[in-house]
Amino acid sequence: MARVPGRRAPLIAAAIAVVVAAVVVVLLLRGGDDKPTRTVRGEPLAFVPAGSADVVFDLDTRQPLVALAVEQLAPRVTNGALSADQARALVGGRAAVAIDAGRAWLAFSTDAPAPQPTRGAAAAARDGVVLVAPSAADLNTAEAAAHAPSAKYARATFDRRFAGLPAAAGARVAFDPKTLLAQRSPEAANSAWGRSLRDGVAVLTTSGPEVRVPFRVTADPVGLNAADLPLATGPRPPQARGSAPLVVGLRDPAQTLAFARRAGLLQQLDLLDQLPGFLKPDLTNLGPNGTVVSTTLDLDHLTARFEPPDPGDWATKLGRIDTLAGLAGKAVLGGLSIDHRDGAYTLTNDGDLVARAGVYGRALVLSNDPTADLRAAAAAPAAPTPPGAAGALTARLRSSVLATQIPELVRARVGDLTAWARAELAGVNGELRLALR
Repeated sequence: MARVPGRRAPLIAAAIAVVVAAVVVVLLLRGGDDKPTRTVRGEPLAFVPAGSADVVFDLDTRQPLVALAVEQLAPRVTNGALSADQARALVGGRAAVAIDAGRAWLAFSTDAPAPQPTRGAAAAARDGVVLVAPSAADLNTAEAAAHAPSAKYARATFDRRFAGLPAAAGARVAFDPKTLLAQRSPEAANSAWGRSLRDGVAVLTTSGPEVRVPFRVTADPVGLNAADLPLATGPRPPQARGSAPLVVGLRDPAQTLAFARRAGLLQQLDLLDQLPGFLKPDLTNLGPNGTVVSTTLDLDHLTARFEPPDPGDWATKLGRIDTLAGLAGKAVLGGLSIDHRDGAYTLTNDGDLVARAGVYGRALVLSNDPTADLRAAAAAPAAPTPPGAAGALTARLRSSVLATQIPELVRARVGDLTAWARAELAGVNGELRLALR
């Protein structure tokens, strides 16, 4: 398995980034009350570019802990133009935050006066709404849009994007999946599947001792076929194995690998295509289940476990490569070399690690982690399937890893995070679940 930096693993990396951003909100959401503290007159969504921005949050800051989350969010999204103290004076009603191309608009239903932001941002109070925009020109444009005839339907239009998801939510987010994917992996965004993406939404709800985040990404199925998708279709979840800090399960992992290679995300593996047939491993059938594990969230080092239908074929071809390398002074093809120690074959290209591979019984293990214990990965026990899983991808993230990414204020309340996703031609849907202590 070639080295895969964070941007080269878009499906996993994007999910982790969204989760880390959402955890603070969902933890702070828990325990809030629903008593209004301010008079609500204006519609914040009418004052922000809710229909065109990359990301739009719809928040009920009448819930005190949601208000606290907004206070912490405001300085970050405005690059310090609006302080937490200034935001604190504005919460207490509905709020909308829109982020587009790195610029942010914030609108609050409030009777408070407009603040005086810095860094070129501008603010004004109109119709019971305080608006903070990236510039004076953006402020004027937003105010004009809020008084257009279509503005009266701003909330109804926004609500339609969430049809089918839980309605009772203190926090919702709508996003442009194509734009966000392009920011992390232009290659994946330029695939047939990436170009088909249209809209994404998620809501944050509480249920007993956990927070649930159901999400949906819609796509245009015209011209797509199942082989174009990054995940196998259908509701059956995979059987993952392992207990690492991050464990990702994949049903039909060969499809995910093929997608990544077509998108140009694993170019180092192209070296294997140069091998003659009697040496070339079969990457088109890796068995019904696969597991990818990582010890950290940076995703730079991954170890994958598969159960191909003929593990002996892999063992034979790895042995042949090793034998040929021995006859040729360790050089197999050009700069591709192999070293065999304790059942693990290490392939390098001009000194750079391409992959480590080993066959242990029925299990094939591939890794780009020079320190990974391949034999232990092969013998890993079955991992529990996330509750409610109904798709080809599952994930479990230990609380000890997730807690390092969020403020100390809420770390002690974080449990394990589980997730699943189902891909179909019309889009991807799934759910994140965060256990709370």
